Order: sequence, then C-alpha cells, then structure tokens
Amino acid sequence: MTGLELVDADWGAIKEQMKELYVVLDGRNALAHERMRGLGFRYAGIGRSKNAPGGS
Repeated sequence: MTGLELVDADWGAIKEQMKELYVVLDGRNALAHERMRGLGFRYAGIGRSKNAPGGS
C-alpha cells in the first residue's frame, strides 16, 4: 500500500480483521488521530511530541 492508500483505507473493515488491542503506529503521521481514536484504535503518531496533536 502507498501512503494515500493507507489514508483512504476502510479502517472500520481493517479493525474487524485485527485482534482486540487495535493498535496503529503511524510512522508517517499521515492519519487523523481523532478519526482513528474515534474508530476505537489506540493510535500513536511516531515522531510527534507529547504536546502535539496525536502525540502519545
């Protein structure tokens, strides 16, 4: 998958295929952290500071 394919992916369907921890580590900081958390994912944008939006 390319970066754009990941951004536009059906994350609800992806979550259904995952085990219950639902962790997403976003090394490109390409995904909207509010959206991912709203879908029930534990989301971490790698490289973001703890004070930046999406930081963990």
